[in-house]
Amino acid sequence: MGDILETNGKSRSVFFRIFTSTLGLCALIIISAGLLGYSLLERDIERNAKNILDVSSSLITDCLDAGLPLDKISRTAKSFDKELDIRTTLIGSDGAVLFDSEADAAKMPNHMDRAEVREALKGQKTFEQRHSETLFKKMIYVAAPAGKMSGGGAAYCVRQSIPASSLAKSRKLLAADCAAIATIAIMAAALFSWLIARRIASPLKRLTELSIQYTNGNFDAEPQKSRTEEIDTLANSLSEMARNLKKRIKSLKKRNFELDEIFGQMAECVFICSQDGRIRRFNKALAKLFGIPENAENIDMAEYLRNTELLSLIAETFDSKKIVSKTVEISTEGPYAVTGTPLPYNSQNARALFVMRNVSPEKRAERLRREFVSGVSHELKTPITSIKMCAETLEELDITQEAKHFAKMINTQSDRMANLVNDMLLLSRIEFTEEYAQKTFTRFNVAQLLAEALSSHAPQAENMEDSTEIICPGDLEISGDRTLALIAVSSLVDNAVKYGGKNCKITLSAHREGTKTVISVGDSGPGIAAEHLPRLFERFFRVDKGRSRALGGTGLGLAIVKHVAIMHGGEASVKSKPDKGSEFSISFADRL
Repeated sequence: MGDILETNGKSRSVFFRIFTSTLGLCALIIISAGLLGYSLLERDIERNAKNILDVSSSLITDCLDAGLPLDKISRTAKSFDKELDIRTTLIGSDGAVLFDSEADAAKMPNHMDRAEVREALKGQKTFEQRHSETLFKKMIYVAAPAGKMSGGGAAYCVRQSIPASSLAKSRKLLAADCAAIATIAIMAAALFSWLIARRIASPLKRLTELSIQYTNGNFDAEPQKSRTEEIDTLANSLSEMARNLKKRIKSLKKRNFELDEIFGQMAECVFICSQDGRIRRFNKALAKLFGIPENAENIDMAEYLRNTELLSLIAETFDSKKIVSKTVEISTEGPYAVTGTPLPYNSQNARALFVMRNVSPEKRAERLRREFVSGVSHELKTPITSIKMCAETLEELDITQEAKHFAKMINTQSDRMANLVNDMLLLSRIEFTEEYAQKTFTRFNVAQLLAEALSSHAPQAENMEDSTEIICPGDLEISGDRTLALIAVSSLVDNAVKYGGKNCKITLSAHREGTKTVISVGDSGPGIAAEHLPRLFERFFRVDKGRSRALGGTGLGLAIVKHVAIMHGGEASVKSKPDKGSEFSISFADRL
């Protein structure tokens, strides 16, 4: 039994609990049954004693009623006394003792004062238990009437008694027997409880050992058969779970190996660090960039990274608990685009993933593109101007109407090309200025800016019979490049006039939203379909290409607006529904 008990304490083992519970329950039932049986048998003993007295007294009374001589009755009474320890006393109607099987009747006092004698002489058989004044011990009495008197009542009282000690001996023997039977029954219950506990605990112990093997990685261990169906089902379930777990672990190991290979061979620098300032994992690219030993573990990031901007970005990622992206200058390698992403780990030290990508080639290519666009656009201005001058000269000469028509077309297309070159130069300038935006910023009044943008398009609005309105606090100011802001707002007003149609209401408004100022230009024109809205701020995108060309658009106006907004720390947006008008907005962050 000892080998079944668990090593962490017998009192907590399954075997011990089942054994003690079953044994306790059986013992309780046995003891309760023993006490109940003893109580019932004790009552039966007393009842049997009274029955014996009743039968023997009836025999004596029958003899008296039959008129047998007193000497024969006395012999019968003495035989009762000898065999059954029953004392017989014959009492006359006057209370005098006529015969006693254990004492001299002549020396015995008158018994008329005994209650049972008086009741018997009245014709009533009675039982009583009291102390005998003659024998000086406790007795159980029965007093029965015998014979009849002419005046009524009984002629004799036959009183028989048995010592109460005889019943006590019987009770002791009964108690001993009950105790012996209960002891044997409890021992049998203990054996039964041990067998039951062993039958249940042994399979459970085997299951525990099996689960320990699975925990230690031995997934090939097989469960042993049991005689209990439920335990067999549980064992089979554990075995099936182990097989599935083995497959999944094998798959995860393979996947982790593949991820480790990908992680290690990535050109980008990737590392995971915790909020306590330790780099938990990194790839070869990061090790090469910062000179970290590849086999190092749990290193201090401040010791190896040694870049204030990068350490500040890491701290900001943990503080904000959001994705943070910035460009960080690495002294000898140039700019790196760094993105920090908090990882959803439930631990005391939060962790985050950081990816660093060298953007020097992109920056170089972008700079070359801007220089190319700027150079080409600048160089195109001279031939375009020459073509325009030649076309204007041809129009003034005395030539045919057909030649003048073509000269006019050349002049118009020269204007379109000049506008396109100017917009491309402006867009290139804005993109280049984004990196140094704050150096050119000043503070200016928004209401004056809106009035100036609207006045530059007032003649066109009058021709279209449009109504205009400005809604702006007079003291509202923003910080930024006023010239570029004016160009952006003017471009939005120009679009509202061109595409709003006749009798259109154009509204220029400005208001504060938190730390930003939002300038909006709305119109009550035909509106724009929802599928076109996401692409409106792309370069050269046109909703109606034919109409845009007819109205002289270059396709770069809204792209310029978007980049002006980005340069000022804001964004450009649009709200529009067909037949409900449009509203274009540009926001400016207050940086000064």
